[in-house]
Amino acid sequence: ITGSTGKTTTRAMVAAALEAGFAGAVHSSAGNFNTEIGVPLTLFGLEPFHRVLVQEMAMRGRGQIAYLAEMARPRVGVITQIGWSHIEMLGSRQAIAEAKSELLKALPADGVAILPRDDRYYEFLRSQAPCAVLTFGRNPDSDACLVQTRLAPDSTAGRIRLKSTLFQRPDPLEVELELPYLGEHLLMNAMIALLVAVALGVDPHRAARAIERVSLPEMRMTIQPQPGGWTLINDAYNANPDSMRAALQVLLYQAPAQRRIAILGDMKELGTYSMRLHWQLGRWLATQPLDYLILVGTDVLWTAAAAREGGFPPQRVLHFENPLSAGEWLWRNVQKGDWVLLKGSRAIGLERIMGVKV
Repeated sequence: ITGSTGKTTTRAMVAAALEAGFAGAVHSSAGNFNTEIGVPLTLFGLEPFHRVLVQEMAMRGRGQIAYLAEMARPRVGVITQIGWSHIEMLGSRQAIAEAKSELLKALPADGVAILPRDDRYYEFLRSQAPCAVLTFGRNPDSDACLVQTRLAPDSTAGRIRLKSTLFQRPDPLEVELELPYLGEHLLMNAMIALLVAVALGVDPHRAARAIERVSLPEMRMTIQPQPGGWTLINDAYNANPDSMRAALQVLLYQAPAQRRIAILGDMKELGTYSMRLHWQLGRWLATQPLDYLILVGTDVLWTAAAAREGGFPPQRVLHFENPLSAGEWLWRNVQKGDWVLLKGSRAIGLERIMGVKV
């Protein structure tokens, strides 16, 4: 499993879905064991009774995915999305797509590639796969198509249509999913898990029930009710332009009668694109019904300027150099009923806000 966003969550969902058909025989990479060190450590954990390995793969440059794939020798390859992560090292999104496609080139002729049908680089990715291709997304031609979503205050439900060709049957198969956390984008990860399960012969309904029981990794869309009667959405593990907007959409969904406070940190590793992408985020935020925009870091100064220029009330756009200063503001101003989002790159460490004592 590789991609610009969603790798770790997808890995957890895929492992759970496969457990529904290979109980006790699934081995999955843990934590961030997704590099030239983590992958062999995961492989060393394989035992004779294991039948499936679920391996996350990360990269920061060309040739790295190819190297990891040479070790792991996958038969099913997943690309979650082609976004902006690591553009500082690779220079363009096309270059990112090319680097991620090294996974596809490593697949055998009788393997399966699972690709994002809605992605702008889908056609390129498909051209790199030497094997069967399954797709997911909202596009009606997708093998797994998200046809309906329902958002609740503490869950996300979806109806997924699986193509009849997956099962050699006359009609499509519909699967209902209700995830115990917020975020429509997480249904995309769940669709990947369903397709992997189907590709390996696991019943999709059993796989869906297993996916619904998955707990998200720490600091990834974690909903944390606080003693003062307010709610924290802790998505502080990392951030890029795509995951930033997805997290903000979750915050914006909350009832307008409640205050919505976005605490956002720099999006790192964007290179020469950083100013443009932080500025675009600010102009978009200016059109959204947020109550406070709290920005932490240096690159987010562009976000602050763009938000104010776009009409966001200047007195409600606040900038802090570090999470501790932002934390002091939060603990002095947060109120019962508020919803607060933490979202920023790993280098910013926004989770430290929760350790501030005022």
